[in-house]
Amino acid sequence: MRTAPIISEEMRLVEEEIARNCVSGADLVNSVSSYIAGGGGKRLRPSVLLLSSGLCGLEEGDGRIACAAAVELTHIASLLHDDVVDNASMRRGRKSSNAVWGNKSPVLTGDMLLIRAMNLILSCGDMKLAGVYCAAAERMIEGEAFEVMGGKEMLEMDESSCMRIITEKTASLIECCAVMGAMLAGEANGRAEALAGYGLNLGIAFQLADDALDYCSTTEELGKDCGLDIENARMTLPLLKAISNAPSRVRADFEKELRRAVTADFTMPGFAAPIKRFVADYGGVEDTFERAKSHIAKAKKAISSFPSGNYKDSLLTLADFAAERSH
Repeated sequence: MRTAPIISEEMRLVEEEIARNCVSGADLVNSVSSYIAGGGGKRLRPSVLLLSSGLCGLEEGDGRIACAAAVELTHIASLLHDDVVDNASMRRGRKSSNAVWGNKSPVLTGDMLLIRAMNLILSCGDMKLAGVYCAAAERMIEGEAFEVMGGKEMLEMDESSCMRIITEKTASLIECCAVMGAMLAGEANGRAEALAGYGLNLGIAFQLADDALDYCSTTEELGKDCGLDIENARMTLPLLKAISNAPSRVRADFEKELRRAVTADFTMPGFAAPIKRFVADYGGVEDTFERAKSHIAKAKKAISSFPSGNYKDSLLTLADFAAERSH
C-alpha cells in the first residue's frame, strides 16, 4: 500500500518513532522488535489516524505522531502474538519471528511493544484518548480469544460468530484510529462518530478481503503463510458461504468429511486442497469479496458529509484498496 502523499512526511516521523520504541536493553527483545518492525507492512492504522485528524483540521503536532506510532506498535505486537498462536512460519515475505527465535521471545517482545504503545498514548496527556485506546486493545484480545475458542467448534460457527471475531480482532483498532484522529483534532462527538463508522467498516472489509485471500492467493503473493485458517480449523466467511451455497447432498457429505478432519486435528492426508477446491467451486471467495465491498460502501457513506479535499480523497482511496487488494 502506497502512503498517501499528503501524509508522507508525517509517516516518515512515525517510522522514526516506531524504530525508537523498538529499542530495548534486552538484546534478544531488541532483535525481535527491530526484525518485525523493519519488515515493512501496509501501515494502514497510522494512515487512518493521520488522515482522520487531517480531515478534522489537525495537520501537525507531536500527538499525531505519537498516537500513529502507538497504534502501529499495537498492531505489530498482535502479529507477534498471532504468529505464535498460529505456529506461522512466514510474515511479510520472510521467516516469522517465532520461526527464528522460538515462541518465548516474540511473546515477551509483543508485551513490551504494547507497554511502549500505551506510554506514547499517555504522553499526549488526554485520559479520554487513553480510554478509547484501552477499550480497543481489550476488544482485540477478546477477538483473538473468540477465534482460538472457535477452532474447537469449527462447524458450530455461524456468520454472526465470524463477524464478531472480525469486528473485535481487526476492525476495533482501525475504528479506534479514526476516532483518535478526530479526538486529537478536538472534534465533537458527531464527527468522531462518523469517522468511527468509517474505521469500523474499513476494518471489517480489510479482514474479509484477508480471509478471502487466504483461500485464493499463495504464500509468495501474500508474503505470509497461506491456508492458516484451514490449518487452524477456523471457520471464516469464504468457507461458510461455500457451505451455504452448495447443494444439500454435497453440503452434507462435505460437512461429514470436515467434521472427521477437525476431530483428527486436520491430520487427514491432503485435506486442505479439497477444502480450497470446495470454496472455489461454490463461490465462497467471490461472496466474501462482495461482502467486503458492501462494507466499503458503508465506510465511504460514513464520511460523505465531510467537505471534499485531499484528506477525504485519500480516505476514500484507502477504502477502495482495502477491498480490492491482492496481498
